[in-house]
Amino acid sequence: MYELHAFVVMPSHVHILFTPLAAWTEEYGATGRSGGPRTSIMKTFKGRTSRACNRILGRNDPFWQSESYDRVVRDEQGFGNAVHCIGHHPVEAGLCARAEDWVFSSARKAGQALAQVGQALACHEI
Repeated sequence: MYELHAFVVMPSHVHILFTPLAAWTEEYGATGRSGGPRTSIMKTFKGRTSRACNRILGRNDPFWQSESYDRVVRDEQGFGNAVHCIGHHPVEAGLCARAEDWVFSSARKAGQALAQVGQALACHEI
């Protein structure tokens, strides 16, 4: 349905950066079901995650707000800025010192990958 590029789960909300897959837009058209790929993807995301969270919390209440706020990324610089902002949101909120320290974020995995590359390079003379 989509390619997930970056995410962060905050105590009261979530940020995600994704691109709808070409196969999805080819199958359902550019406007897709109910307003386009973004709307359908967010509806699916919110539905699945709210059911899972409510199951864990032992409740059956609305979990997400009905609206969502979106931005279109228009170029590589905007994409890089979005990835950076999403990853650093917990730092800016004072929840951690470094983006890769926040467990509920794609920045954690990216930080671990960079550390592994650094360790591998340290083992070899360049």
